[in-house]
Amino acid sequence: EVAEISSRLDVSISLIVLSNTDSILMRDKVLSLGANYILWDPELDGLLGALKESGKDTFSPTVKKKSRIAKRVLMLGSKGGVGVSTISAFLSHSLSQQASLKTLLVEHDTLALNSDIFLGLKGLKAQQNSIDLNQSELDAAIAGSYVHPIKDKLDFLALEKNIACISDHADSL
Repeated sequence: EVAEISSRLDVSISLIVLSNTDSILMRDKVLSLGANYILWDPELDGLLGALKESGKDTFSPTVKKKSRIAKRVLMLGSKGGVGVSTISAFLSHSLSQQASLKTLLVEHDTLALNSDIFLGLKGLKAQQNSIDLNQSELDAAIAGSYVHPIKDKLDFLALEKNIACISDHADSL
């Protein structure tokens, strides 16, 4: 799966594989596919270190302008009940509070939205992701109304998945 995911990503995107399998063979295979392999630890030291290392500010001597690339961490579950919502909520909370990184958690689940429960939100309704929504006419005020602030540096966006819009989810985000 790592090879397929990395082949579809923009070349400027770093892929980090997080696993609880402590295997040199697994690490070497993931590294050979162009991704970073991080062994899961409850304190998230390895993951936070990898995110900080991959996102160091870069300076261009010709432009003399500081540039920064946003990180995207994808937690993808292939079946229900494996803990993707739990880990995603915990990871986003840790990134925002422990690493002091501005974080947006996006819940885009077809069956159940659970991250709001882990984040302590009550009565949250997922926003409709309509095929009729013209992305070019979506202004900042409307887009901002989709995002729910949770804590300092942590925001939450819940989208209801519409089967007709499955291929347009990146434009919606």
